[in-house]
Amino acid sequence: MNTNIKTKISYGKWNVGFIDSPFGILRQHSPAICWLKHNYSHCGFADPFVYQVNDTVIELFVEQINYYKKNARLARLLVDRKTKILLDVKPILELSSHLSYPFIVRKENAVYVLPENVASGKWNLYRYDLKEDHLDFVKTVCNLPLADATIVEENEKFYLFATKRGSDNSDLYLWQSENMFDGYQPADGVLLKSDYLGSRMAGAFFKWQGRLYRPAQDCKSGYGKGLIIYEVVNLDLKNYQEIEVARFYPHDNYCPDGLHTLNSYAGVTVVDGYKLHYNPIARLIKKYN
Repeated sequence: MNTNIKTKISYGKWNVGFIDSPFGILRQHSPAICWLKHNYSHCGFADPFVYQVNDTVIELFVEQINYYKKNARLARLLVDRKTKILLDVKPILELSSHLSYPFIVRKENAVYVLPENVASGKWNLYRYDLKEDHLDFVKTVCNLPLADATIVEENEKFYLFATKRGSDNSDLYLWQSENMFDGYQPADGVLLKSDYLGSRMAGAFFKWQGRLYRPAQDCKSGYGKGLIIYEVVNLDLKNYQEIEVARFYPHDNYCPDGLHTLNSYAGVTVVDGYKLHYNPIARLIKKYN
């Protein structure tokens, strides 16, 4: 069978992985990944963000993908920190359209999530209700269909990076605001780059040894094929500059077809990856479900 045809009737089996090391290892080409251990055959987990960590467990907010349904939901995973065994899965937000990329913001003793929901045509803010273990809608931050939208704060200003639905992962835009959840300008953003290589965000910005880094995706040969790390040289709306410092691609047989997200919090670094699984029946069911 033609490889392109086989790919089109396959689906990605996604999972979360852990890198138990400081960011220094990210300058290496093949950091060791410990993949999440679970028995879920009908679904996978992607776009991991670290919610909280203690000595025994790691809690993640993730995209939970049902391989037989069109739309994913957001879930909280409870993971044994030592063994990386999945202990519990709790849905925290489900809509009639696809949800992903649960970007976390911690502000004034509250936890907020700004997920991707491009089908709605909006970028919405939710607050995590710890008691109910659920995300509650707060407001619409931006009336644009933003993909993998990510905020970073620098010098008391907030910068929003995202691609848009329709740009096909190639166009990276930047906005600026004085407030985290309001007033991002200009209205349509500033186009920073137009390239399948390293435009679409792959997680939250992070600092290491006093320098700011942006994780991005390599989509040149397909969606989420690898990770590219850029050092931000100048974070400015009119004169943004970055330089590439590292690339990472799948290097084991567990998830050999893509490496797609990188995030770190409280000493825990998470990634996700996928393996193409040939299943034309599942693709057909998903199309109508």
